[in-house]
Amino acid sequence: MAMTVSEFLNLEIMRSVRVLAGRGGMSRLVDWVSVIEVPVEDFVRDGEFVLTTGVGCGHDPVLFRSFVADIMESGASGLAVAVGRHVFKIPADIMRIADQAHFPLVEIPWDVRFSDVSRQVLESLIHGPATPGARPGHPWTVDLLNQVAEGVPLARLLAAMAEHWRMDLVVVDGRQRVCAQSAENSPWFDGHRQSLLNRWLGPGPATMAAHQQIGWMRVDDYPVAAVSLESPGRSFGTLVARGKEAEGAPDQTSLEMMACMLVMWFLHDVARQEAEDRVHDDFVWSLAKGEMTSWDQLKERSQAVACDITEEYVCAIGRLENAEALFRQSQSVFTNWPRDRWQMEIIATAREALREMALQAGCHAISTFQHGEFVVYLFSPKRPLAAVVERVLYGLRAGLRDKWPKSLVSWGVAGEEPGVAGFHASFTNARAALEIGDRQLLPGHLTWFERVANQKAIQRLSRDRDMRELVEATIGALVEYDRDRGADLVHTLAIYLFNRTNVSQTSRALNLHRQSLLYRLRKIEAITSRSLDSPDDLFLLELCMRIIGATQGASDH
Repeated sequence: MAMTVSEFLNLEIMRSVRVLAGRGGMSRLVDWVSVIEVPVEDFVRDGEFVLTTGVGCGHDPVLFRSFVADIMESGASGLAVAVGRHVFKIPADIMRIADQAHFPLVEIPWDVRFSDVSRQVLESLIHGPATPGARPGHPWTVDLLNQVAEGVPLARLLAAMAEHWRMDLVVVDGRQRVCAQSAENSPWFDGHRQSLLNRWLGPGPATMAAHQQIGWMRVDDYPVAAVSLESPGRSFGTLVARGKEAEGAPDQTSLEMMACMLVMWFLHDVARQEAEDRVHDDFVWSLAKGEMTSWDQLKERSQAVACDITEEYVCAIGRLENAEALFRQSQSVFTNWPRDRWQMEIIATAREALREMALQAGCHAISTFQHGEFVVYLFSPKRPLAAVVERVLYGLRAGLRDKWPKSLVSWGVAGEEPGVAGFHASFTNARAALEIGDRQLLPGHLTWFERVANQKAIQRLSRDRDMRELVEATIGALVEYDRDRGADLVHTLAIYLFNRTNVSQTSRALNLHRQSLLYRLRKIEAITSRSLDSPDDLFLLELCMRIIGATQGASDH
């Protein structure tokens, strides 16, 4: 099934487009339409007509030229660019190159929906090119195509297909997980799941050949078919279909038509998710770089990612410490992926884990991956507690470890800063925390900027002569008592303050009987002439203890 570029452009949905260049290539064949944004990689093949919005590259002329060149070199039949938001005008030099290569280059209005284009193309490929006065396709075909274009839930689409073709349908992904099924229960599939999966799906996504080849077997005397759901460079899994009648095998043409529609549904779903991810990436990276300078601009941009920027937030930067080693270890006979595709898998896994953990914690996370690092903003109606933030970030690391057990992520985290510029300031602080943690801690650390900043301030205080005299006057006698008598009162005071003066917690931490601890505390009060019941005295004692700790830490380094 194929049509020429000329026939494609004569479809009703394409009447408003404008051919800019490459009229010499109008006889090229089109057997599929795909929606592609950067990067192109290996997602385009011969015979595909590419639709694009230019998101991610439209405002960068050099990147946009490179993107168009990659599409041309891929063997695509042509390219249609939606103008009006990310691309406002096709550069003249690109049109010259397209003309020289006889590569059809088309300008398509922004309000033309790509899903409507795909639907008409598929309908035309099934029933033949539309001509004036021609009767439309069968109503059931049009209805199914409308459901594909509208992006209805996969289970609903399968149910409609099953009702028309009188089959039981199950879609399984490349990891042998059921994505959807036409009925709530499929005992014929569940009862023979392992034999079906072992026979057809195997260990990886490339087990079955491309172009939706079909495999057959009988299950409980019923004919069952498996159809690979693939487009160039991508595998979406397998459609498993069982006929309603024991004697009637599923019709091969019907299976191919269902597979074609399902692949189209997956392509739309992937394109939708990729478009959403790119919008999120652009927004988060703009926040981090401080490109938005007013609240009005910030609110307008945040609506596209459904993010309430008036909520409290923290910013985190995470670096995958052993990415190179993980990539080498991931290469095998079954997963010989290029680095870019492997990195995309890492990012997708991290995003899924982050969304899930943030949802469990009652937060909203937006993120991007830039220059080898995760940048995350975690929003919450109330200021996110440190324990909650750490649980979410460690959850991302756990999600990666499910696939890559030796993955190691280090984090720098910073709290909210005031104003529109605060998003960039928080990013800068998180970067500082990550770098300080790198110098002082082992890989895999999680370092808070606020804690680092407090430590730096205390270290500066420790160098002040008057402060050193105050520390000496406050707890000097206590330090001397420990030194002379081999006691442990300074450590006892430190644990007591750490446990917020809770006697029970302190006694457990020190493995001391309660009465023994109370004796030590009375001794500390007597030696320092400070009351552990006085907030002012407690503040002074804790400050002195922190300064001693900072001085010892500095001498250790």
